[in-house]
Amino acid sequence: MAETNKLRRFRNRSPLFWQNLGLAALVSLYAVLTLLPFFSNQTLSALGSDYRAFWSAGYIANHWGYPEIYKMQRLSEVQRSITPQADPSDFYPIPAPYLPVFLVPFQVFALFPAAISFWIWEICNVAGLILYLRFFIRRYSPSANIKRLVLTSMLLMPVFNNLWWGQPGLWLMICAGEFFFNMQRQRFLEAGLWLGGFMFKPQLLMLILPALLLQRAGKTILGFAVSFGLAGAASLALLGVTGLQNYLSLMSLWGKANSDLQAINPFLMINWRMLGLHLGSFLTPAVGWIVGVAGTIVTTLVGLWRWRKPANTSEGRFALAVFGLMVATCAAAWHSHQHSLMIAIPTLLYLQIHNRFPLTMQNLWLFILPASWVLSIVTGALMSYGILPQFNAVGAFITGTTGLALSLYSLAWAYGRNDEDDW
Repeated sequence: MAETNKLRRFRNRSPLFWQNLGLAALVSLYAVLTLLPFFSNQTLSALGSDYRAFWSAGYIANHWGYPEIYKMQRLSEVQRSITPQADPSDFYPIPAPYLPVFLVPFQVFALFPAAISFWIWEICNVAGLILYLRFFIRRYSPSANIKRLVLTSMLLMPVFNNLWWGQPGLWLMICAGEFFFNMQRQRFLEAGLWLGGFMFKPQLLMLILPALLLQRAGKTILGFAVSFGLAGAASLALLGVTGLQNYLSLMSLWGKANSDLQAINPFLMINWRMLGLHLGSFLTPAVGWIVGVAGTIVTTLVGLWRWRKPANTSEGRFALAVFGLMVATCAAAWHSHQHSLMIAIPTLLYLQIHNRFPLTMQNLWLFILPASWVLSIVTGALMSYGILPQFNAVGAFITGTTGLALSLYSLAWAYGRNDEDDW
């Protein structure tokens, strides 16, 4: 009887208790996923591999100038010297196809040895995430449970994914947050200026700019144009004619559907392009292309649907429109990984602060992506032992389709809400 009562009390724990248990599991999972490659001497070959592009860009700029950053041969030479690799044939260079103005800070990081620089970068990112999240929350609700909101945001898989690869998602998240905040405050010019920060990864503007055009948001578009113009002018000054030619040559490779650049790795993405490629390998390329293109078109149209009518940006409901637009962008953009979802975190936080993001949605965002990683690892292990038949890139298929499904479900949830009261 005593055991039965204890079991009943355990089962009747509050939903918050179970979420806390899940958060503890996430910390353990993230620790394992970080420490295993660290102690296996895989820093910059697996853990932090994307950071190679940023560090090497800063290093090349310091020693040979910005035009050399976009030469694959130069990039390959530098990255090969810093990448621990058991088998040299496994090495492949990771380009830095970014406007040079965004690479200037990495000249400072490149003053340190690459592996040490990566950990400095990680510390700066963790500190920056905590500071910005606290700042963002306090602006809307100083009385909110800031520590818990920051903790749950930091444990989202897109954030961990961003840190694991060494990506600059913090910058994009800040730009998304300030864009949303200034739009709400009807500071439209400032909102556009912040949106210009998305030029670091311009594919994420795929739906945002058309949405602003539908809204006839002239001041916001002007602000973006000013920001874009300044970034472009500064980049041209850094590049010169030769550098511009090198940059355009690299970008032509990056945009090809069948590019042989391994670093692009579209099978690991969370968009319709990813799903189309997987289906193309499982079935036929034609089926894959049809599904990929059709899915992208439908998601784009649905993502823009709510923006066809003038929106009152000062209303709380505007957050639902922006949140839906951000997740639709991640599903439809040509190049989009799990860490790209960081652009949706500010509006997700806003919805949480105002009790408009239910616990079920919170748990979905917290646990579904990590669960897909665990499933992909287990599946890979079972295939390696011959328990399951071999399937090409099945781990990437599991994590990629889960990310796509999360984006599409979040889009349907955000646009399907019909809150009559403002908040």
